[in-house]
Amino acid sequence: MSAAARLAWLALASLASTSLASASPAGALAQETPPAPPVVPPEPPPAARPDNAALFAKWEAAQKRHLAGELEAARAAMAEVLAADPGNYDLAKSMARWLAEVRSDFVGAEPFVRRAAELKPEAIDTLHLLGSTLTMCGKANEAEATFRATCERVPGDAKLWFGLGVACGQQRKYLEARAAYDRALALEPENGLTLFSSGENHANLRDYAAAERAFAASAKLKGHDDALWRLGDVLARQGKDEAAEKVLRQALPHGSKLARFQAALQLGMFLVERDRSAEALPLLIQATDERPTSREAWRWLARAQRAQGKRDAAARSMARAQELRAEEDRLEEELLLGLIRAQLEGGGR
Repeated sequence: MSAAARLAWLALASLASTSLASASPAGALAQETPPAPPVVPPEPPPAARPDNAALFAKWEAAQKRHLAGELEAARAAMAEVLAADPGNYDLAKSMARWLAEVRSDFVGAEPFVRRAAELKPEAIDTLHLLGSTLTMCGKANEAEATFRATCERVPGDAKLWFGLGVACGQQRKYLEARAAYDRALALEPENGLTLFSSGENHANLRDYAAAERAFAASAKLKGHDDALWRLGDVLARQGKDEAAEKVLRQALPHGSKLARFQAALQLGMFLVERDRSAEALPLLIQATDERPTSREAWRWLARAQRAQGKRDAAARSMARAQELRAEEDRLEEELLLGLIRAQLEGGGR
């Protein structure tokens, strides 16, 4: 090997040994040190559970406010309680039931029963409560859809068919209501309330013979306080005067205060129409005493007083009837204007 070649080889060997020497510590370290584990982020703390004691106390306070007449404030407090535990089906249902069944606050109950139905759409009793609440809120079309769909799922539940009948009747769909009541009565033939409602529907269809049978059965079962005087009314409409008068007189001392008022008013009207105003007068005075805001009672009292030659008294009674009519018209106009405003505001959003 020449001297030049030998010098070149020594230079390459020196470079190689330097490179290997500089690389070997890292290689050795890689073999001796295990790889670092992947970085795992710490688990977030568990969501804070609602303070049940505090929520229950707030729920009780809301109930007291509702009982005190502070409806809006009570509803808002209840909404806050549910918002703290929004997935709590039992809480939503309990609030809805208390508002609807205990307080008859169907407007207040509606958002809670809707939430309960969303959380548990398979719960038939909750769907029944939803349909009933919607009916009582005047949303009969939606109530009908709710009941109809639920009846298809559970065709053997009489109370669902009853609810469907009420929702249809509220929309004056009397033929559909009749079919629903018939289904309910096929399942529970001695349900006095369903019989009464079926009788009302038959009367709306002017099928007074069928209404008579339904009201008679309901009265026998004590299905509704109004069943007896309604029976008297449909008997009179069929020209069965003797039976009608007998039943209306039987109804006078029975049932609630409102039922007794209706019995007195119906009997008074019955007697005025048959030129027996002297007998009708005390009954109609009783009716106006028991329900001084009844325009119908004052109007028929005026007729009886006029027939008895009591012109001044008749004029006063008729004036009162006209005042009540004007008040009813004003309230109806306010309601319609409110609905129109709500529609306009809703359309502007």
